[in-house]
Amino acid sequence: MKKYPVVACEWVDSCGIGRWGPMREHLEHEPNSITSVGYLVRTAKSHITLLQTLDPSHDNGDNSVMIVRSAIKKLTYLEERSKKK
Repeated sequence: MKKYPVVACEWVDSCGIGRWGPMREHLEHEPNSITSVGYLVRTAKSHITLLQTLDPSHDNGDNSVMIVRSAIKKLTYLEERSKKK
């Protein structure tokens, strides 16, 4: 069974306004700063993947989020990585 580390990822999320409105609303709107916490199950060149929930065998997961590396501001490990036995 592979153990996945638990991390907190601070990142910038794209966003927008999906309605008609004054120009100032569209010009003043800013991207969202997000913090996601989860199991780090993949580290690819372009992105990382976090899972919110894993079953005890780590064979099934739920609620994934893929975050592109260019959006990541900080990645903090919340528990030590398992050492190989």
